[in-house]
Amino acid sequence: MPTYPLEVSYIRLTVGASQRTDELLSGTLLIRQVSGGQVDTCSFALKGKESWRGTAGSKPTHGQEVLVETRLESESTWTKLFGGVINGVNENRVAYATVRWDVQCNDYTHLLQRILVNETYVNATVSDIARDLVEQYSPFVSSSGIAATSTTVDHVTFAHQYPIQALQQLAEATGRIWYVNP
Repeated sequence: MPTYPLEVSYIRLTVGASQRTDELLSGTLLIRQVSGGQVDTCSFALKGKESWRGTAGSKPTHGQEVLVETRLESESTWTKLFGGVINGVNENRVAYATVRWDVQCNDYTHLLQRILVNETYVNATVSDIARDLVEQYSPFVSSSGIAATSTTVDHVTFAHQYPIQALQQLAEATGRIWYVNP
């Protein structure tokens, strides 16, 4: 029988501002990554320490930020696998003083659905348009990962669309894919 907490040496889970890796139940972490503007998802289960131990973790809450990172055994640098926010938590009592929380998360794509775009671009590269859409209409999303392209769009207008819709329209028109990095 494994000892508690379980050792997960190559995964780091942060919920809110707290490291929660020691509460992660083995075999429950699932990250679904898709491209093309679809939402990446993450789910996992946490087992809070028994309340009589005095250090029971707090219940994860809707809207809290979640970050999942990994590293190779030989390296000390952590790489992001998933970044997003909690959109659902189910609480299950597994013993008198022990709770299991099943957590569901969505990536940061929702941040591209807050401000409507009303822009026209003429003779601009795909990367310049994408960068402008992110920087002007989604200030909480970084544009640093947008790859430079030489593909130019003669004319495109986005009228009363969210950045996510504009990016998808741009990708479809130019035969490209896009996604939000963690």
